[in-house]
Amino acid sequence: MWVDVDYKILEDRHPSLVENVISKVKKGRSKHKNVDPHLWHWGYSWSLQIGGMISGPDMMQMIAGQKPFPEPEPAKPDAEDLADYERRATIVVAAKIGKSEWGSTERVLKLPPEIADGIIRQKREQEAEQKRIAGLTPAERHQEETEILRQLGRSPGFVRLEMPPRPPLREGDFQL
Repeated sequence: MWVDVDYKILEDRHPSLVENVISKVKKGRSKHKNVDPHLWHWGYSWSLQIGGMISGPDMMQMIAGQKPFPEPEPAKPDAEDLADYERRATIVVAAKIGKSEWGSTERVLKLPPEIADGIIRQKREQEAEQKRIAGLTPAERHQEETEILRQLGRSPGFVRLEMPPRPPLREGDFQL
């Protein structure tokens, strides 16, 4: 993911990381190495490690009704969410020039305010959307789901699988 940040702000916060990016560009073979760094597109490039996966056999048991689906985690306070993101995030200072992008070799260890603000904003938007969806009638919800699937159906590579409801399983009906 990318967050735009002004060059001067990055230079004040992370002078060694900015210098690291500049030296990478200047030492390389890029046609942009003589462009003034103030004119580059600066920001934070970041990714987030996703934890927790459900194995195939577990998923099959959940679909078959032999195991319960995991309960959604309760909402956490903002400070806990930000600490969790900070623990799982990989953030570098980066610059873009043309179609090329360079990142610092060392990570930014503290979650920058630009990223933290975006996380909190996204959390608020998700909460508002969940409340909106909870307030829909079953007919409105079905209509909205149908429209979303119709739009996705135009996307290359999207495959819609419709599975008929399964009767409840009895002892010995299904073996994984």
